[in-house]
Amino acid sequence: MKYLYKVLIKMKRELTGKRGHGLSLMKDRKGLSEIVATLIIILLVIIAIGIIWTVVRNVITGGTEQIALSTKCNAVDITAESVVPQGVEGEYNVRLGRGSDSEETVEGVKITFYNNETNSLPVEFGTTLDPLDHKTQVVNATLWPESNWNATKITYTAYFISDSGEVQLCPGWTRTYEWTN
Repeated sequence: MKYLYKVLIKMKRELTGKRGHGLSLMKDRKGLSEIVATLIIILLVIIAIGIIWTVVRNVITGGTEQIALSTKCNAVDITAESVVPQGVEGEYNVRLGRGSDSEETVEGVKITFYNNETNSLPVEFGTTLDPLDHKTQVVNATLWPESNWNATKITYTAYFISDSGEVQLCPGWTRTYEWTN
């Protein structure tokens, strides 16, 4: 029993740092602060890697979506076949045709009407276009002042709908069709 008591006293002295030597867990905080500093640095590095990965992943995902859209748009072959004014001012029968370009369905076409003075706001063609489709729609261009209803030109741009439901206009894909009244 005496021996056990001596061992316990010796361990207590070692842990508390009595006599100026030995391991002092209570008084030697420099070693503990180095461990904490190392853990904090490791944690900051992990957080930085997470932030950088999130940004890089978003750039890569956005880039692949843009490439996929460009690929679909480059394959689209839509031509305006005729634009005929209706009896009601500002309404036109617009006929668009599509070639045998790709299997993708064009979700829609935005049309802008022009005359010598001004242009309308973009209006919807109003229907989808599958390969080899030829469709005529009545398009109302009365979104501009009455004095400018005598259009002589349209520009039209195909678009697709993204997986999130957003309209994606084909970049750099705008065609022109002109006629005389």
